[in-house]
Amino acid sequence: MLKVMLADDNKFALNHFTHLVDWGALGFQMVYGAVDGIDALGAFHRFHPDIVITDVQMPGIDGRELARRIKGEAPETMVIFLSSYDEFDYARAAIDLSVQEYILKHELNKEFLENKLREINRIFQEKEEKRNRAARVHLAACFRTPIEDLDTEFFQEVSENKFNFFVLEQDHIPDTISRIADMRTIEIEHHIWIPELRDKFPELLNLVRIERYRFLGLTADSADCEELGTNMKSFLESETDSSFSLYLYKRSLSVLQCRQEYEKHRYLFEQRYFEGRSAVLQADLFEQPKAQPMPSLDDFEIVLNHSLQEVNLYIDRLFREFIYNYDFTGTMELLIRILEKLKYSAEKMGLPYILYDEEVYCLLSVRRIFRWLKSKVSDLAHFFSFRKSFQSDAAARTVAYIYKEYRNPFLSVEEIAEFSGLSVNRLNDLMKKEEGETIGRLLTRIRMEKAKELLEAGKECLPDIAQMTGYSSVSYFSRVFRKNYGLSPQDYRRGRRDE
Repeated sequence: MLKVMLADDNKFALNHFTHLVDWGALGFQMVYGAVDGIDALGAFHRFHPDIVITDVQMPGIDGRELARRIKGEAPETMVIFLSSYDEFDYARAAIDLSVQEYILKHELNKEFLENKLREINRIFQEKEEKRNRAARVHLAACFRTPIEDLDTEFFQEVSENKFNFFVLEQDHIPDTISRIADMRTIEIEHHIWIPELRDKFPELLNLVRIERYRFLGLTADSADCEELGTNMKSFLESETDSSFSLYLYKRSLSVLQCRQEYEKHRYLFEQRYFEGRSAVLQADLFEQPKAQPMPSLDDFEIVLNHSLQEVNLYIDRLFREFIYNYDFTGTMELLIRILEKLKYSAEKMGLPYILYDEEVYCLLSVRRIFRWLKSKVSDLAHFFSFRKSFQSDAAARTVAYIYKEYRNPFLSVEEIAEFSGLSVNRLNDLMKKEEGETIGRLLTRIRMEKAKELLEAGKECLPDIAQMTGYSSVSYFSRVFRKNYGLSPQDYRRGRRDE
């Protein structure tokens, strides 16, 4: 609300104008009624009103001198003269002092004042929007210009005010995985949501998109930056299908200092993957991680032929130091090297092994990425153990396809047969000859073996395990598991814990 101060040495006139209209309903706050010019000048320094409505003739300091001093200290303050006399000197003084209006008291009734206040409100809104547009341009330019090309002198001049700032980031697939998989998280429609956020959160001074998925917000130095950022994060998560992470930085910074602080803590955007999706990170609580030495993968293919437990221990050992030291860059580099090894091993075996599927869109944390990688390595290791007994390429391709698609609850025997280029009966005959079981039974066995792995790991809840092994119903998954192993999934997990 715009703050208004009245000044009139006539107490009856002062009381009349103070209560003439409902100031709050019109978007104004009456902060003070001064009884003379000296009182008004002191109150101006205390309340810093946006608008001063003052009588021209007052003892001590008259309205003209009051306007001169106010305009000298705060040129953006709007001053309106009130007078009982229609005199040319007063009107000329109003023009010379850039006073907004010169109004005769006898003309100032309720309707006149309400219309005048609506007009003033519109003027302030237009000025505010103009300032906001300029601030958004400067903020966007400061953050989108390469740091080495920034004109620091210019941005020091245009950003004298101090702000709190925060960054909201839409959780997304890491760029490294996005590039190699050629899959990208769909960004929210920022041109719709940025205006929506500006309207919903008036304490937000500015909000701009500075990079893909990433938005920077500014608040006044006195505002609660964390509360505002958290509320905006919750709003976006409730209104979109995405999760968002929040990064909080030091307080009381110029726009240029905000950019410098942002560059200094760029590693935060990688550390978020260790915290998980929808994280809140205080920049001062994180340090630049130290790079870890890259291990050798010379024995990778040999390990794939070992037991599944040995394969998982091998993967754990490879990543232990990277994850322990929060080295996300090293984690991604090692991940890519292992994925390349997987691809090479599959191609060498003549397998149609596809690494990247819809699950890639869920890789929003190191935990999920690590679990996904172990699943891929596990699938290939399982297949290697099968491959030793295969006599035909058709059987090898079929089993590879099952390992790729077993998580799909709609995967059918007919679809598998169509992929293999054989009829269901011909494929069943082939698999009975090579594996001793039908294709449907093989699919169930592969799903059950994966379920046992997940139960033994003990990190997933039963509904998630059912979903991850291709069962949309937990009860049906449990019945199939009991039929194959003679006990429920819960009892199996409990028994493994007791061993």
